Amino acid sequence: MKEITLEELSVMPKDSYVLIDIRDEGLASYGMIPGAVNIPADAPEEEQNKRIAEIPKEKKLIFYCQIGRRSRELDDLACIEGRKAFSLQDGYIGYIRFRAAIETNSEERQLKAEDSIRRKYHEQLFTPFARACKTYQLISEGDRIAVCMSGGKDSMLR
Repeated sequence: MKEITLEELSVMPKDSYVLIDIRDEGLASYGMIPGAVNIPADAPEEEQNKRIAEIPKEKKLIFYCQIGRRSRELDDLACIEGRKAFSLQDGYIGYIRFRAAIETNSEERQLKAEDSIRRKYHEQLFTPFARACKTYQLISEGDRIAVCMSGGKDSMLR
């Protein structure tokens, strides 16, 4: 069976394919790719054929297992003859790694954005405040200070 990468899958229209998790129910219960249906490879062949036949013929079938090995070997299923069927390269583990990489990049971008906001507003907000405190001696040793934040942009500051 031909393989498809997660990068290729991510640019395909979501309504053009169906993800089919062929892992047993025990493994699938730990997590599945969102939107996937579980049709275990060890289920009776009649059940597999019936469930796959329910999927519209125009949709591509994207099979995946734990690491991509079992799903590559599904060429012998009678129910996929004449249909566009692919094996997801690296399977569910590859999906988890792919998502982790995206989230890591997302977290890095978020931290950079927060740092940029802090630097930008530090000069606009904190510097005049600190100058006023010093000029007018607003804070003395031993004073208790309550800090309140609005729901605006300044709430991003820490």
